[in-house]
Amino acid sequence: MVYIRNVLSSVLLFLFLLAPAPGILADDLHHVKDEGVLRYAMSGQCPPFNFVDESNHLAGFDVEICREIARRMEVEGRSLSTAWDGSWLVCWRESMN
Repeated sequence: MVYIRNVLSSVLLFLFLLAPAPGILADDLHHVKDEGVLRYAMSGQCPPFNFVDESNHLAGFDVEICREIARRMEVEGRSLSTAWDGSWLVCWRESMN
């Protein structure tokens, strides 16, 4: 019982901390639209979701979703390949959206 309570508490805390304020999301959306570029980073090591193809480009389900989002936003989609353990650093430096 204690284990279940701890897991649920951890999940709720995680969701609470990661729930961005609507103003932050609106600012990011305006920034992407103004700049005209939606940047997304992936490790390229999680097939079929994202992987590096024969021509050394990111490919896979996640990449296609990001491209479609960029197309519908009428902005350029730009993929960045990063190591999984370095992805937080890319976000922190605002290298991707």
